[in-house]
Amino acid sequence: MYSMTGFGSASTMHEPYKINVEIKSLNSKFTDVRFKAPPEFSMLEMEVRQQAMEIALRGKIEISLTLEGQNMEGSLSEVDEQVFSNYYHQLDRLSNSLGADSKNIVSAILQLPGVVKLQEFKVDKDMKSDILNAIEVALGRLMNHRKKEGQALESALSASIQKIVDGQERIAELESERMENVRTRLSQNLEQHIPPEKIDNGRYEQELVYYLDKMDIHEEMIRLKQHCVYFMEELRNEDSVKGKKLNFIGQEIGREINTLGAKANHSDIQRLVVEMKNELDKIKEQLANVL
Repeated sequence: MYSMTGFGSASTMHEPYKINVEIKSLNSKFTDVRFKAPPEFSMLEMEVRQQAMEIALRGKIEISLTLEGQNMEGSLSEVDEQVFSNYYHQLDRLSNSLGADSKNIVSAILQLPGVVKLQEFKVDKDMKSDILNAIEVALGRLMNHRKKEGQALESALSASIQKIVDGQERIAELESERMENVRTRLSQNLEQHIPPEKIDNGRYEQELVYYLDKMDIHEEMIRLKQHCVYFMEELRNEDSVKGKKLNFIGQEIGREINTLGAKANHSDIQRLVVEMKNELDKIKEQLANVL
């Protein structure tokens, strides 16, 4: 099992540059890949997005690419002095007119568009290959991180399902008592309102069977058990992507638990149903992060 949350990074040399790649992912219903890099690398975006979708599969994925100068006399990046000067004078006048603090004005200007530029260079075939290789390595490390997170998710989901199964077993132990209480209560209510000599025993038996059938939870118990078994089978299989399927099974488990609660009419069973719903809520929270 894989989590959708993870982080991976990689670096490689392409003289005289050092290529740094950082990738982080968060949970999302759909695949959303964002590529953050200097404008000079915009032509790589489509290939990078495709590479990320093939390996990371699903989630909100942010890929950041940066370059550092290595063994260079000058810096890899340079400040456009004219653009910087224009920004500075405008912001200085604005801060003076508003009485605002201007001590951080320089650092703020450096973040504005067009101020800091990479020195001109071409992304040749070899550099492109090095960048894509670094991204592939970072994606591999991202998936390793996701796998470790997924192991923790699997343990938590398994524990919650087991608690639901345990609750169902305790309900089964109370079922005969519940049905006997229903029969006793119906008989007592009938005797309180209708004299014994006026009771049509044949009709009474028919109504009793009908009422008990309406309150019977046998089918719900069978389906709930089957859904829990199916959930555990999917949880342990080798599929990389299973979050959506597990979520669908969880919805079916929820339906059966809700029906049990509606039909039970027994205080101890109702308490067990509440506990099972609590575990199901935990499952839903965990599944939101499963790949």
